[in-house]
Amino acid sequence: MKFLLIAAGLFFTLPLSAQVDFGGKLGAGMSNMKNIFPDSKARIGIQAGLVARFQLEYSSYRTFKNYIQAELVYSAQGEKNGKYEQYVDYLTLPVMYKYYLTDSDADFFVEAGPQFSYAINTNLEPYKSHDPSKPHFGSDNNILNKFDVAFNGGIGYSFQRKFELNLRYSLGLMDTFDYKYKDNKHNRSSFLSFSMIYFFNTYY
Repeated sequence: MKFLLIAAGLFFTLPLSAQVDFGGKLGAGMSNMKNIFPDSKARIGIQAGLVARFQLEYSSYRTFKNYIQAELVYSAQGEKNGKYEQYVDYLTLPVMYKYYLTDSDADFFVEAGPQFSYAINTNLEPYKSHDPSKPHFGSDNNILNKFDVAFNGGIGYSFQRKFELNLRYSLGLMDTFDYKYKDNKHNRSSFLSFSMIYFFNTYY
């Protein structure tokens, strides 16, 4: 958690002389945990937070195409199995390389980069399997790893670099659940989200 807070502080307290656009983000998505719960269904959850976009080109002729975008976002994730809820809410820090396809007022962009997450709230309801040899998400065999690292990729559409729509997929790289007495395989988080971003100030 300390690492996440330090990293967020570095991104959001850069000198004001740097050309940084600040904004807000709001969206929703479908999440799941791979392998841990074979009969699981995706959870629909919200995400909301702050965004800082840093321009990478500082020459006399700027193309306004290459950016690094850092975000600090609350993200509701997890999964369901019937009446059982297995929810994990994260504080996430995506750091995305963002490339706009043109210099026009309205254009598309692509993005990719890592994401660091820390679980700040959980609701892991116990679930009893009919087969006691197969531990499931929420059973006393599973131990949630609060820290997660994922890789993000996405596309979007921008209007005057001020209002943007974004479709992004996040795939976890770490094992989200450890175990006590029986190996529960490698469990990856996944999250497909659609969000809107509004930048309060722009240097475009």
